[in-house]
Amino acid sequence: MSWTFVIWLMSAGVCITLAAVHLLVWLRDRNAQVSLAFSLWAMAVGISALFELALMHSPTPEKYAELLGATAFPFAVTTIAWITFVRLYLRAGRRWLMWSIFGFAALELLVRVTVLPTLPFVEIADLHQISLWGETLVAPVGVKSFWAWITGLLVMSELAFVGNAAVEAWRGGRRRRVKIVALAVFCTTAFAAAITVLVVRAEMPPPITFTLASMFTILVMAYGLSSDLINASQLSQNLRASQERMRLAVSAADLSMWEWDINRDIFWLNETSRERLGVGKSERLTFDRFLELLHPDDREPTRQV
Repeated sequence: MSWTFVIWLMSAGVCITLAAVHLLVWLRDRNAQVSLAFSLWAMAVGISALFELALMHSPTPEKYAELLGATAFPFAVTTIAWITFVRLYLRAGRRWLMWSIFGFAALELLVRVTVLPTLPFVEIADLHQISLWGETLVAPVGVKSFWAWITGLLVMSELAFVGNAAVEAWRGGRRRRVKIVALAVFCTTAFAAAITVLVVRAEMPPPITFTLASMFTILVMAYGLSSDLINASQLSQNLRASQERMRLAVSAADLSMWEWDINRDIFWLNETSRERLGVGKSERLTFDRFLELLHPDDREPTRQV
């Protein structure tokens, strides 16, 4: 098995595995939308890696054009998912710019599905053979299409959004996330954009732009999310320990404690309070019911407080 097969299959496997892990995180906690965005992004990159591997070994220009057209949907999902991830993870970024990127991605997808599946080329006229790691691969040869401006505008919009989100997050005090995620995304996107321009201008033949450019950011993002999950788990353990210490202290002091959720009109009482008020463990208390359980002289002062 050649190096290209090993590297691209491993990259696809890593991406799909990370996508599955974070999908499970989201299924366990539906509020973890950042994990869902990451899962969709990593899955799309993994699928794109498999397409890229097939493109590099296409036997004919017609087969290359067919495979290139099939990459339209995973590429669109990739753009939308990782921009959404940046927005959610950094909690920053101009909303209008984000929606502009979604619009450009949708327009590019529409053009590739209905008009020009070989975008950014008018057609794949020939395949140029190149040597990489001792193996012969192919790269497309064709005339640049007028519609290629969509891809260029999309890339520039992505760079602008990530840069803006990084600045906002930095000013908002989320500097660790900026260092871990935004810088990696910005540099990788810039790298991919530069290589893509060279490929389109036929100044550089390799078709290895997407997977290798995306893997670094995927791994950095996975590290950032994993760190957050570990920190959240530690905080949860500390909170449980603190609650247990509080429970023991309240129990030792024989204190009555209660709390009123005003919005839902529900009272929480500890065991000591329920025993003293004669309330069952499963009984639901409202404010009016709570006042009925108090001494008549205490009801009005409690209501006013």
